Amino acid sequence: MTSEPLRGLYATNVFHYRHVLEAMGALCDDVALVRRFEVTPAQLRRARALPPRARALLERRVVEQPAGVDVHGLGAAQFLLPLSARTGRLDPARTYRRSVLAQSRRVARVVRGTRPDLFQFAECLGVETLRSGFDGVAVCERRHLHHAALEGDPGAVGDFPHVDKPDPVADVLAEEYERAHLIVVYSDVARRSFLERGFAPERVVVTPLGVPTPPPLPPADRRPARERHRIAYVGRTDAYKGIDLAVAAVERLGAPFHLHVAGPSSPRVLDWLATKPFVTHHGILGREALTELYLRSSVLLAPSIESFGYAPMEGAALGAHLVCADTTGAAEFLPADACVLGSTAGDGRDPAAWAALVEAASVVDPDAEVERVARVRGALEALAWDRVAAPAADALRTAIDLSRRSRASG
Repeated sequence: MTSEPLRGLYATNVFHYRHVLEAMGALCDDVALVRRFEVTPAQLRRARALPPRARALLERRVVEQPAGVDVHGLGAAQFLLPLSARTGRLDPARTYRRSVLAQSRRVARVVRGTRPDLFQFAECLGVETLRSGFDGVAVCERRHLHHAALEGDPGAVGDFPHVDKPDPVADVLAEEYERAHLIVVYSDVARRSFLERGFAPERVVVTPLGVPTPPPLPPADRRPARERHRIAYVGRTDAYKGIDLAVAAVERLGAPFHLHVAGPSSPRVLDWLATKPFVTHHGILGREALTELYLRSSVLLAPSIESFGYAPMEGAALGAHLVCADTTGAAEFLPADACVLGSTAGDGRDPAAWAALVEAASVVDPDAEVERVARVRGALEALAWDRVAAPAADALRTAIDLSRRSRASG
């Protein structure tokens, strides 16, 4: 690295990238972005004639065009996995690997064309560039914990139909961890998963994500009544997210407690949930329905292994008392009295212990809720996109420094 003007490139296949672009802009004269297919507001307006279902899909991808940034797409391979999920004709693991490797090749072509000095990439999008002999500064962004923390049997509770699914890109991730100068994660929970596996502390840094402004609280006279015995669970229904433990805990509480589940489920898990009369599965809820679930529930139960956690933060901002695992990254960024922490390590996956936590947290106290929500929203303001750009820039500076030290010692 020299004192000449720097060029930066960020490759990502998720929507949260504004803070990284701002961070790169603070260090680089030119910034490029490789991103998934997204729609600008102007493009959406021109698509008024589309069928409602197609338009609804586009609405989920609406973003403003980032100013002053050279934008590139990830190519057609990004659509392989959603097409596979809709048709059910392709093996999901094999299709995922094929998709991300093709996207990584697309990113490598953009890298060759733009020749960045500083290259940050979301997991799996950088491997082809690193294999090609890239001589700039490389930053691997890992969205979750170290992949080995999410394999094997997490200690599924009861008769939950857990199926171990080894990561189809574990070798790719391991190669990116090894080749990158720096690994960026979203929480201390995620960082510990790397340090426990022997990574040097200086190579793994935390840069929190920006948090969208939570929906406003409706006026008290228009707000649905909060129901003590309504417990919410929002997210993917697998053992790593803790659905097995959530179901077992609410079963221990007994009637009239009832668990309301919102999120994607496999057919096997759907069949299992259907045997639980105290559980209602809502599937994937839209924004209004999800907001109502948070407003009506006394507790948002999240016994998960979670690198960050938008759902816990939003639920807490809408007044649901958060009961979460000490492996849920969101808890690190919320006021200590806004969430109740349970353990999921070893004997910590005890339904009776979690049932006690939920029962204590389910007491509806409007005055305490007002104060708690105000503290939560204040904490979330500190995670606004423009504010988390600063730690993202610090991480890039750390990566540059590590690269210089590596060159000097090599």
